[in-house]
Amino acid sequence: MNRKVLRARWLLILACAVMTCFCFMKLNQSYDPLARYQYATDKNRNVILKYLDEDDIDYMISQQIKPEEYMDFIKIDGFDIHYTKYYETAKETRDADNEYIVNFVNRYQANFTRDSLEKLLTNYTYQELTSFYEEEVSKQNNLHLIDDPTDMYTILDAEHSVYHYAPSDLTTVGSIQLRSEAASHLEKMEADYKKIFSKDLDVVSGYQSYETLANAYPSEQEAYGDLIDEIVLPPGQNEAQLGFTIELSGAQNWYELCVQNNNGGIVDYTAVEEQLTDEQKEEMIWLEENAYRYGFIIRYPSGTESDTNMLYQPFILRYVGIDEAKTMHSSHDCMETADLENE
Repeated sequence: MNRKVLRARWLLILACAVMTCFCFMKLNQSYDPLARYQYATDKNRNVILKYLDEDDIDYMISQQIKPEEYMDFIKIDGFDIHYTKYYETAKETRDADNEYIVNFVNRYQANFTRDSLEKLLTNYTYQELTSFYEEEVSKQNNLHLIDDPTDMYTILDAEHSVYHYAPSDLTTVGSIQLRSEAASHLEKMEADYKKIFSKDLDVVSGYQSYETLANAYPSEQEAYGDLIDEIVLPPGQNEAQLGFTIELSGAQNWYELCVQNNNGGIVDYTAVEEQLTDEQKEEMIWLEENAYRYGFIIRYPSGTESDTNMLYQPFILRYVGIDEAKTMHSSHDCMETADLENE
C-alpha cells in the first residue's frame, strides 16, 4: 500500500473522530435531563437542576414524584429525594419546621416505615420519638416502639414498649383509672361479685403512668430478685400503662410467695396456692371461672409461661372484650397465642 493511500485513510479516520466528538458535544449541550419529567416547568426547572444530581433526577422520574411533594424541602441541607414520602407523611401527620422534619427523618428513618411513621406521629410527639430512639434504644438495641398503643390488643414484653404513652380516655372507677370501655365492664363485674359474696372485689390498681411505674421498679427489682423479669416489666413495657389491666390485692402476696417457693427458677404453684388466704383462694377461683363473662381474662394464665415469658399470675386481669374473652376462655389461650383482631 503506497503512502498516499495510507495517509488518506488516517486523515479520514481523524476526520471521523473529530466529527464524532463534535456531535457528542452538541448532543451534550442540548441534552435535557428533565425531558422525561412531565412536571418540569420554567418555574421549577432551575431549582431541580441545582439541588438534584443525575441519580436523584432518575429516581424522581422513575417514582413520578411531583414537585409539590418535595419543593418545601429541596433547599434544606441534607434533603434526600429518596425520603420525600417520609417528609411529606411527617409534615401531614404532625406539623413541624421543615428543617426539623428533614433532620428527624434522615436520622431515624431506619426505625420506621412510611406507614408506621404516620401511626407513630399520631400517637407520639417528635420529642418523645427522639428521646426513645436516643435513650431507650441505646440501652436496649432490640427494643421496639409500638406504633399504635391505642390498640386494645397491644402486647408488651421485653422487646416492645409504648414509652411515655398515656391513654386519652381514662375513666375513674372507684380508686383506679381504666380506659372507658374496660371501666364500664369492670363496674358490672364488681357489682355482680358483691351480690354473690357481699363484699367488694378488691381491685387495687388499674392504669399506671410511666413515671409511677419507673418509681416503683427499683424496689420491685430488690424484692423479686431473679424473678423480676417474670413478674413485672419495666416502665414503657408494663401493660398497666395501656389502661386495660387491673391488679387485685392478692397479687402482691402471690409474688412474695412465688419468690419464697422458687427453686432454681421453677416456682411451685401448688405450694403458693396453699399459702393464700381463704378469701384470696375464693376470689382466684371465681375470677378464673367468671372474669371472661365481663370481657376480662387472666393475663398470664397457668401453663402459658413459655408463651408469655411471665409467671402464672391469677390476680392480674386484662380487658379484651367479651367475645374475645369467651373465645380465649374456651380455648385456654393467652394473648400471645390467641388470634386477636380489632373490629
